[in-house]
Amino acid sequence: MFSRPREVVTANDAVLLDVAIKQDGVTDCFAFNNRSYLFPPNWSNPAWALSSATYWVSVRIVAAEIEEVRVFYLVNQGNQRNGLRLEPTVPR
Repeated sequence: MFSRPREVVTANDAVLLDVAIKQDGVTDCFAFNNRSYLFPPNWSNPAWALSSATYWVSVRIVAAEIEEVRVFYLVNQGNQRNGLRLEPTVPR
């Protein structure tokens, strides 16, 4: 929990990585990493609160001889979980 915020993914695995969390009935969403578990019961660190808006999120993947950075839009709208979504900045 106190290590650097990273996830280990093996070759050819497809995984979902959480970058933010939102609870029903709450307008703010919260940036999320392994240190979020220090804030039970809903893993929402008040210092990482993000109000209703659109944010840029940079995701960096590092592997043997490979480094890839992708930028996404994190869209936080309303007070329901489905108001939080991650969208690509450039269609592929």
